[in-house]
Amino acid sequence: MPSTLPVPGKPARHDAQPAMTRKRALLTHLLTQESYVTRQALVFVNTKFGASRLAHHLVRQGIAADAIHGDKSQQQRTEALEAFKSGAVRVLVATDVAARG
Repeated sequence: MPSTLPVPGKPARHDAQPAMTRKRALLTHLLTQESYVTRQALVFVNTKFGASRLAHHLVRQGIAADAIHGDKSQQQRTEALEAFKSGAVRVLVATDVAARG
């Protein structure tokens, strides 16, 4: 793995993929592995936008997912939780605020 520390006299090396893209790819890879295909996951993210974006990405990858955050109505949050509990949704993406209560 190349060093990410700057080397005096050399231009800084920038990764072609942002960190968030690599994290989404890794999460997708893990969730599609044979040992995880039947398991559920609860994923916490920092922002409401990030929760919706990650859930949408997972759905596009064929993984049943939903997001739960403060911008959703109580009815939508309840439906997402029920879908997760029943197994209809494999991945529930939540903001860290949702983790507190």
